[in-house]
Amino acid sequence: MNRLKIYLLLILTMISLTSCSEKKSLPEQNAFEVSDSSNIKYEALLKSFLTGKYSSIDRFVILDLKNYLENHIFVQFSFMHNNQKYEGISYIYKYQNESQVILEEDSILDIQSEITKLMVVGELKNSDYKFKTISGIVNNKSIDTLLIKYSDKNNVFIKLNATKRSYLDVRTLPLNSQVSIENIIGLDENNNIIDKMQ
Repeated sequence: MNRLKIYLLLILTMISLTSCSEKKSLPEQNAFEVSDSSNIKYEALLKSFLTGKYSSIDRFVILDLKNYLENHIFVQFSFMHNNQKYEGISYIYKYQNESQVILEEDSILDIQSEITKLMVVGELKNSDYKFKTISGIVNNKSIDTLLIKYSDKNNVFIKLNATKRSYLDVRTLPLNSQVSIENIIGLDENNNIIDKMQ
């Protein structure tokens, strides 16, 4: 009899989980997953989007991709246009089998900066939350770790290496939240400050 109750409880739990509506009311920060299996699909989508914006691009590369609650995709990328290197970030919304670029920001890569910074802020589609993304390229090879300091003290450390010289952080927040980025600090392997930017 106890087994029957356990099975019924499991079935009811599974039904309640699968019947959740599309609108997410309480995203969690740890719902982010890094994914590279979908890179080809998002690469084609972003190449098409950027070709419409710039007419021609070359050497498009996805640097990082974060998938939030399966429907919200944040992609950091780089590409060449007119012999200049660009960096960019985009928010893609996926529903069923369709994906759409909702927001995209790019700029010519500033190779003179120790650390570059791109930000995109917007509302998560079909949600009561907004997002704040920050990404960039670390040009100074002596920077080993980045510290991104937020006003709510939920700071983020990002470890770099010889092949990974880019960073991407995505925060989801209630619509009325006023959390801001205080600064980005570049640290060497001994945790000495190399660079600090607002």
